[in-house]
Amino acid sequence: MARDGSINLSWGDGEHRFRLPIGQLRELEEKCNAGLFEIFDRLRLRTCRIGDIRETLRLGLIGGGIGQADGMTAKAAMDLVDRYLDDWPRTDSWATALRIVDAAITCEGGEPVGKDDAGEMTEPPSNGVSISPASMEPAKRSAASRRKSTA
Repeated sequence: MARDGSINLSWGDGEHRFRLPIGQLRELEEKCNAGLFEIFDRLRLRTCRIGDIRETLRLGLIGGGIGQADGMTAKAAMDLVDRYLDDWPRTDSWATALRIVDAAITCEGGEPVGKDDAGEMTEPPSNGVSISPASMEPAKRSAASRRKSTA
């Protein structure tokens, strides 16, 4: 499994490799005027700004091409983002941006989706962070966890 935070995702005109190495992470934080985990929370909780999505996609495409034979140039990345963020359902771009940031945080991306031995489609392994709408609800504490220790 790749541990460099890269992730291959279908977005826009096909499958692309996205990655946010440290240089792109610093630029993302600067462009979004927020730290990495704040950007992640804004995406996860759907309180993000369009710039959070746009810059994550743009910088993820650039970072995904670093060191690749057919690397993504800054201009090509901007052209893709301009074309597909504006014309496609924004929920596609939002979900892609969320997965890019999640992969950057956990460094568990890069595992290709494929078929298992039985020919069934498989998903990349989960890192324990759910990005489903249900996971966005605040956790409820049990009565046992609220009890104070008497010792």
